[in-house]
Amino acid sequence: SVSADRAEIQISGSRRLLLQLKSDQIGLSLNMENIKSGKNTFSLTRGNLSIPPGLDVIKIKPNELTIEMQEKKPKSVLVEPQWIGDLPEGKKLLSHKVLPDRIVVIGTTPVLKEITNIKTEPIDLSVITRTGTVEADIVIAGTSVRLSPDAPRKVKVTLEIGQNKKKKK
Repeated sequence: SVSADRAEIQISGSRRLLLQLKSDQIGLSLNMENIKSGKNTFSLTRGNLSIPPGLDVIKIKPNELTIEMQEKKPKSVLVEPQWIGDLPEGKKLLSHKVLPDRIVVIGTTPVLKEITNIKTEPIDLSVITRTGTVEADIVIAGTSVRLSPDAPRKVKVTLEIGQNKKKKK
């Protein structure tokens, strides 16, 4: 997280240069080489800015920026199939098995505490008529978690389909 998402910079220079100035010609860079997990404070100074020649920085507001960094860690979570639709009439799902049944995701500790499983793309039961295996992509919701680089992007879901017993009247 960052304490401010924008900075106000007052610049002086010739009228011609100021009229030609575009916001994308101003840049801010911070040296994060020695940044640590937790809160890190950076001073915003003329040395952090890149501006076109002939212009001078008068004021920068805020004059410092606090960036909170959180270390990303791996966590093994269960893979759960996401079902949609219903099996055709007379059929029932006896069991299912996911391979691999666990996958490693990477995220920050607070985010990973909330995650116990990860889902597959929707698997449409209405088109499944017999026991078999389907491949399904892993779905990552949001941007705060990602799959480990060596984690598979797809899983195999084996479904055992049986007949529904007819009810006696």
